[in-house]
Amino acid sequence: MNRKYYGLLAGLLALNIIPSIAGVSRLYELLQGAEINAENARFFAAPFPIILHIISSSSFGLMGAFQFLPGLRRPFSRWHQRMGKLVWGAGIVSALTALWLTLFYPTMPQDGPLLIYLRLIFSLLMLFALTQSVSAILQRKVTLHRRWSMRAYAIALGGGTQVFTHFAWFVFAGAMPTELYRDALMGLGWVFNLWVVESLLAPHTIKQREGFVST
Repeated sequence: MNRKYYGLLAGLLALNIIPSIAGVSRLYELLQGAEINAENARFFAAPFPIILHIISSSSFGLMGAFQFLPGLRRPFSRWHQRMGKLVWGAGIVSALTALWLTLFYPTMPQDGPLLIYLRLIFSLLMLFALTQSVSAILQRKVTLHRRWSMRAYAIALGGGTQVFTHFAWFVFAGAMPTELYRDALMGLGWVFNLWVVESLLAPHTIKQREGFVST
């Protein structure tokens, strides 16, 4: 396999590391019965949705990264199909639980109204992308299937990219962002990922990087 694919896989897995570690830490906290405080009280009050979200999001991010390897994503490859079903299911659960958490969990003091709307928008966009992805492959539209799968995965990787947007702000501004700027930095993580995907899917980029999007 070409080295660029190892680099791609490593980069995608790296973006999943911090959100996955944070998720495992939250699971440990819930299972071990940590001291309840203002920050985690909502999770102890209704633990099932957050547990489901952590497991599905981590599974979607980690398993989904391997779907980009050319040997696995040949059209109608059995391995790609089997893993794809698991990845798709995990993505659907991740998006649905994200919606549930946004709508029904109490908001944190640092979460502004903009962030709530952004979470709703991108959760719905992820659901839409996943449904379009499976609809396309059922119609044997492989290229369209890949496009929508990449978009859904880009949204799911928002948590990893948001770490870097916040870090960049802290480096250049020298202070933690205020509520509005924090909301905007969170949104920037999702927007940046989608911008990267749409750039890769642009006609001129496809011609230049045929190996990335073709079989």
